[in-house]
Amino acid sequence: MRSSRPWGWTAKIRLTELARAHLDTLSVERHERGQRDDRRSVADLALFFLLPLAVGAAVWGTGVSAPDVDPLLASISILTGLLFALIVLVFDRLIQVRAQQPPAVGNDPVVDAWQLLVNISWAILVSLTLLVVLFTTVLLRTDALPPWLTAIVAALGLHLVLTLLMVLKRVFYMAKRIAGHRADPGYRH
Repeated sequence: MRSSRPWGWTAKIRLTELARAHLDTLSVERHERGQRDDRRSVADLALFFLLPLAVGAAVWGTGVSAPDVDPLLASISILTGLLFALIVLVFDRLIQVRAQQPPAVGNDPVVDAWQLLVNISWAILVSLTLLVVLFTTVLLRTDALPPWLTAIVAALGLHLVLTLLMVLKRVFYMAKRIAGHRADPGYRH
């Protein structure tokens, strides 16, 4: 069956909605009443996008070249596989918390799980992009990476690390909220 839209075949791999959802998680932190401010955080946008670009530009400007890509390619491949396994677990958790009643006050576990799933999805996308760049490099080059390509790898790598740090923070705070007062170090049963 033919698509009525040009480029309709790309709908299966179009990632604009994922990018938009990821950007939506970079909003101003929650207020004390559990309400979320829908404005995007300029500080988060700078941290997650401008800092990696600046580091990439600095790497390129200094002329640094990555000598061997193979270990990096293997590491990112393993990380990508682990992220895919993690997203399946988070998806299962999202289904479980969706069936529960939302809390009267505080953070909604469904929203927390959704944002976590979006951030992991974005991390997978970044790691896949990094894998494509590294794999193409391995196929086309036998010597060290040129500085411009090293800069791209550095920027994508830093962006991936920052995204994984955000995922780590979200998982930590979700677990802390689930544990409730028992997560307090001074709590005794």
